[in-house]
Amino acid sequence: MSVPLRIEIMQRETIKPSSPTPLALRSLKLSLLDQFMPITQITLVLYYPSNGNDTDHLGKAKETSLRLKTSLSEALTLFYPFAGRLKDNSSIECDDQGAVYIEARIHCILSDILRKPDNEVLKQLLPAAVGDAVITARDSQLLVQASFFDCGGLAIGMNLSHKVADAATLTSFIKCWAAAARSSSTEVIISPVFMGDSIFPQMDLPIPMLPLDLIQGEAVLKRLVFEAPKITALRAKAISASVPNPTRVESVTALIWKCAMSASRSNLGVPRKAVLSLGVNIRKRLVPALPDNYGGNYASSISARMEDHDDLELQGIVSRIRKDLTEFGDHYAKITQGDDISLAICKTVEDFGKMAMSKDIDYYNCTSWCNFELYCADFGWGKPTWLSPVFTTERKNVVCLIDTRDGDGIEAWISLSPEDMALFESNKELLEFSAANPSVIEIMLRETIGPSSPTPPDLRSLKLSVLDQFMPISHITLVLLYPSNGNDTDHLGKAKETSLRLKTSLSEALTLFYPFAGRLRDNSSIECDDHGAEYIEARIHCILSDILRKPENEVLKQLLPAVITARDSQLLVQASFFDCGGVAIGVGLSHKIADAATLASFMKCWAATTRSSSTEVIISPVFMGASIFPQMDLPIPMLPVDLIQGEAVLKRFVFEGPKITELRAKAITASVPNPTRVESVTALIWKCAMSASRSNLGVPRKAVLSLDVNIRKRLVPALPDNYGGNYVSCISARMEDHDDLELQGIVSRIRKDLTEFGDHYAKITQGDDISLAICKTVEDFGKMAMSKDIDYYNCTSWCNFELYDADFGWGKPTWLSPVFTVELKNVVCLIDTRDGDGIEAWISLSPEDMALFESNKELLEFSAAIHIM
Repeated sequence: MSVPLRIEIMQRETIKPSSPTPLALRSLKLSLLDQFMPITQITLVLYYPSNGNDTDHLGKAKETSLRLKTSLSEALTLFYPFAGRLKDNSSIECDDQGAVYIEARIHCILSDILRKPDNEVLKQLLPAAVGDAVITARDSQLLVQASFFDCGGLAIGMNLSHKVADAATLTSFIKCWAAAARSSSTEVIISPVFMGDSIFPQMDLPIPMLPLDLIQGEAVLKRLVFEAPKITALRAKAISASVPNPTRVESVTALIWKCAMSASRSNLGVPRKAVLSLGVNIRKRLVPALPDNYGGNYASSISARMEDHDDLELQGIVSRIRKDLTEFGDHYAKITQGDDISLAICKTVEDFGKMAMSKDIDYYNCTSWCNFELYCADFGWGKPTWLSPVFTTERKNVVCLIDTRDGDGIEAWISLSPEDMALFESNKELLEFSAANPSVIEIMLRETIGPSSPTPPDLRSLKLSVLDQFMPISHITLVLLYPSNGNDTDHLGKAKETSLRLKTSLSEALTLFYPFAGRLRDNSSIECDDHGAEYIEARIHCILSDILRKPENEVLKQLLPAVITARDSQLLVQASFFDCGGVAIGVGLSHKIADAATLASFMKCWAATTRSSSTEVIISPVFMGASIFPQMDLPIPMLPVDLIQGEAVLKRFVFEGPKITELRAKAITASVPNPTRVESVTALIWKCAMSASRSNLGVPRKAVLSLDVNIRKRLVPALPDNYGGNYVSCISARMEDHDDLELQGIVSRIRKDLTEFGDHYAKITQGDDISLAICKTVEDFGKMAMSKDIDYYNCTSWCNFELYDADFGWGKPTWLSPVFTVELKNVVCLIDTRDGDGIEAWISLSPEDMALFESNKELLEFSAAIHIM
């Protein structure tokens, strides 16, 4: 969302301390470390979701803003330098001039920002965009902006002068302010101590400023998230004899620095020396150590160095960082406070500046805000759902680390030159341990759910059918959305109850659908060893209607559990609970063991089990596909998924029941007097897609449509719906380059191929004959589809699967949808509308074809991009 926010400034005010600062404290002498700091700002934004019970957002905003201002005034009495003004580079005049407070309305919803955090957007939530309007030395030391969103969410943005505080001091201030806002008489607020000059006295020497100009320049900023399990794996990889216990920060810092240096060396074409300046909180490294409530700047830095001949090896880089940290601590432990330590710091900064300013060296700066407990900032409406530093000026080779909300992971904001970032963000080792700018969703629980009863020994190995073997390693994905029960106001308690209910019934359903709790052994069998399905419980800090208003695939993907590899869980479930009380159930099911019809059967079984109705008869699934479609001692021709991969634009079109009736009437011919809903809609979509392709190419072109078919009812004898596994094959309808793109003719072509397909399967018996026939069909289809002078389209229909019957005890879904997890082109997925009469079509085409397709007059005559709410 890299666009300007619609911001309405409601109020600008100066907040003064609630009690005047005593005369003895009216002038604060800066410490030497304060003097080192350039006139820059520490920036932070905290994000709080709406309380789902509040509907009067405007009234609540006024009440909250008053509470923030009152408590800010109280906090400034303790943090009195923040209400002062910088006199020169030697002192702060603590004259209670006050801090700037801005109240703003943001005319969007908080989830729009949290979905894909963008620094350019986050900057607009700060009270001062430092890069655009530099705060001068005599301006306010502290500025605050409280931004209230249309959904009831809140962002608190802060700019704090680095002349009076480091990140640890900012943390102490926020904790104090939050405690004052909570107005708890039982909480003990520890007053800050501002006496840095007595520990780091000013020196009658030129002050060597930190070399910020070294990191200014054109840069690209990215956000990476290292989740706790990935950090555990990274730390294990970083272990060496010299560092048997690498920390989270050491491991992540080393990996980032390694990948950044690798990118620089690749772009330069030669090895190059590099220096890493790593910010260090020295409170605990001094002798004696200082308490956390010592305010001001108590940050210094180590300078780890890599020579041009050094190998970029993770263990070695971690060892280098640890060695420099240890030497740094030993150095400070040997010198006493006072002039000695100030001289030592001057010398360190001067030496570091000379080294870093060398033109034949790459300079990197890393700041860690980890372990500062910033997520404890509860102002009385809960802890923040997310928080972030904000980069207000363009700087390169800069890294800022901060804890994830659970305290175990790390978010890294990384700024590099455009050339280096292009290589850095594609580094395989980096991607192994991190995720690029994921959505801010609160994962509450990850659990493996096993079957409620053990799978019998004779069912412990399930042989795949030849149709299962054809399937690529992919997943069928579905999200079902349920509105809140308006009678429930305790959304958190209800979510816990619902989640427990879902887990219990999932366990029972897995006893019947036992292969879903197994693991893929190879492309021949499933080990049904009750490993279990993955279950994730998440909190989504927006309201359900935000998503239903205009569904987007990128948003729906966040309601799905993570994509997995072949040997991981066959079934993953994510139950996402919204602030309003709504719930989304996202399901990812391996296509190796199920088609969409099997998924529909599973959802009905799981829902019925959750309802716990003793009168309902649950029909057990039958997994015996290999006896009907035996495996063949032949090379298995895989479905050509790579043909549909590539840059694509995905759109959703809705064909309402009355429009489909008109479309079917238009499609009638002597050969097809009764075209179905699916035939008519498929034909129109294919016609418009082919027309777009021909227009863009400038010449007619052959086209093939692969139409997936449920063959259970087409076999002789027909199979019941409870036969689980893959019972799907495909027809290949073909249009020559000289064929007219006429609706009736395309419907006739599809019906003819469907009829021939059914007749073909009716003539052959089950067993080797049918498996050979399927192998031959797929092989012939693959050869034809892979022709370079042909357009290939794939259409899957989930119509008539009764997915809207998935009532878990709180009503049927208000909406459901497939989800595209990879970028595929020329793909169509059809699914019933909620009333069962219409069809929703998710259509993915190349950008050029989609531009013409979506403006096709005939298509728009029968479809619309209808919002759900």
